[in-house]
Amino acid sequence: MSDTAVHEGHRERMRRKFVLHGADVFDSYELLEMLLYFVLPYRDTNPPAHRLLSAFGTLDCVFSKPLSDLSAVDGIGASAARFLLSVGENGKDALLYRGSSLEPFDSYERVSAFFLSRMKNGNPPVLDALFLDNRMCGIAAERLYETDFSSGAVNPVSCVRRALNLHASVVILAHSRLHGALFPTESDRAGYRSFADALELAGIKEADHFLVVGDKLISLKSFRPSDFYGVPKLSEYYDTYPKGEPLQTAATARAERPAPLVFGDDGMLLCRFLSPLYEEEKAKALAEKLLFRFGSAERVFSADFESLLGVDGVGEKCAFFIRLCMALTSRRMTEKFPFGRAVTESEIQEYFTSYFAGQQDEEVLMMTFDKENRPSGVCRLSKGTVNSSNLNRRACLEAAVQKEAVSVVLAHNHPGGVAEPSKEDYAATGALADALLTVNVKLRDHFVVAGCHCVSMFTRENDDFHLHQ
Repeated sequence: MSDTAVHEGHRERMRRKFVLHGADVFDSYELLEMLLYFVLPYRDTNPPAHRLLSAFGTLDCVFSKPLSDLSAVDGIGASAARFLLSVGENGKDALLYRGSSLEPFDSYERVSAFFLSRMKNGNPPVLDALFLDNRMCGIAAERLYETDFSSGAVNPVSCVRRALNLHASVVILAHSRLHGALFPTESDRAGYRSFADALELAGIKEADHFLVVGDKLISLKSFRPSDFYGVPKLSEYYDTYPKGEPLQTAATARAERPAPLVFGDDGMLLCRFLSPLYEEEKAKALAEKLLFRFGSAERVFSADFESLLGVDGVGEKCAFFIRLCMALTSRRMTEKFPFGRAVTESEIQEYFTSYFAGQQDEEVLMMTFDKENRPSGVCRLSKGTVNSSNLNRRACLEAAVQKEAVSVVLAHNHPGGVAEPSKEDYAATGALADALLTVNVKLRDHFVVAGCHCVSMFTRENDDFHLHQ
């Protein structure tokens, strides 16, 4: 058997192991070894990965060294060195990215501009859905059907299932018609009611449903003005906007918000992220498809392998690259955390944000602090839903005592969700804070992490949450 065949078999086993079990089961040199697959396709990348860490010590140093230093490592060379530096810079930008995707779809004008920019003249009849969280911020936008809305092929099942999978709180729909008057037919209104009723039964609000004809659109919700679901802020526009009157032209809408689904700099960031792997045009095309599917760069970087594979044009190579780069960047950022010296709250938040980057399961971490207020370690308390039964208080107390902690900070993630504490989070935190006081350990804070957003529970007001500070 040739060396190439042996290497390819080993690589396939490593890739499969990573997809199935994630980065936790790999050493840092193994993650580097897999990254080098992309730039050293026909060589054993294990020795160069070992040499990189032996020469520079940490992943952060590997990705931060000058090109000349990396190129001098045996088996790397200039091409691989440029690849590593590009991955390191883009990965860090992706991990810490806080784009404008959090701008809510809470105005009539913004929602209309969004759909008008997607449904250009000449497109066949389609049904699009905009899935939003409980703050009216975009989760994803998807094309549910490419057929006439009044045809028998359109039903709300796929929309409801997708909304539940995305943990969406609100859905806004729009369907297009090639010809005819900008006036909803009885079939349009019946279809709108069937979707609204099905979503309501699932506990999801349909904020509106638009009909698009040419470069104009109209709200079907205006034909049921007394049955508004109470979505924050959006209702204000329906109270003042002339019922049944078309909105602005598509040209005006595109001037205000020119790029469909590219929230802020998300498209540019994704293009840069994919640039070590693809030429500019292909990277741009893939970025557009990823944004169309997930709605924001942040959600692309948090997506699991199977979800990425579900995007048209994104193969195993691209999906593996995205997941591996995010895992490497997460490891890089958490490895360099300065245990043993005083740290700021922003450094603590960055550590937890980096750790949870791309995590698909909910976990609870505890960071311990000594009497000099220096972090002494981090341990995982649980994996799964945060509630009183799964958050083992005894394990928490044992870890705090073993580390001789004076205080601790908790953190848990909401995968694919919103960085907002739930009632269960508050209940479990209050009970744990009381338990820690029995061993004279103070709970300093509890952070909730979703994507690159980290929220302190102790800065949020909650009538049922009282701690003995």
